Parts: sequence; C-alpha cells; structure tokens
Amino acid sequence: MTKLRAMLCGIAMVFAACADAPVVDEPAATEAEQVQTITRSIGPRTETCTITTSACRIGQCELGARDSVQRITEVCCDGGVCTTENYRLCGC
Repeated sequence: MTKLRAMLCGIAMVFAACADAPVVDEPAATEAEQVQTITRSIGPRTETCTITTSACRIGQCELGARDSVQRITEVCCDGGVCTTENYRLCGC
C-alpha cells in the first residue's frame, strides 16, 4: 500500500510539473526606465512632452505569453492642460 501511494504521488508530481503555469512579467535585461523630455513649438504655442520608456520585459503581447513587451507613457502639457497616452511596444 505504501509503494502504491508513493507511486501515485510521484505520478501526480510529474503531471503538476508539466502544467501550464501563469506567466509573470519579468525583466529581460537589467535596464532602468528611460525618461526623455521634448519641447515642441507649434505656432505661437509651446508644448512640453515627457516620454517614459520602461525596461523590455517578457509578457503577454502579439506573439503570445512569452513575447517581449515595453510600456511607453507620454505626458504632454500645453498651457496648463496635460494629456497622457499609454502605449505597449511588442517585440522590443
């Protein structure tokens, strides 16, 4: 009986090891966030944009769960009014 229980536990552990585990975003490299500030003149107005680019990570994107993905956030301010745009760059 003990051998049967040990054998069944061993088989269960083999199947559990092959199960599809959820994918967690993990850094592909030890890169830090990059921040870039751009000032644009549009006629008499001046617009200031701050672009923040995250490190390239492994995560869900166009090619599936193990694709590389990068998040880009762009905040532009013009005369006290700011807009924020978020992007995902696949295959970075």
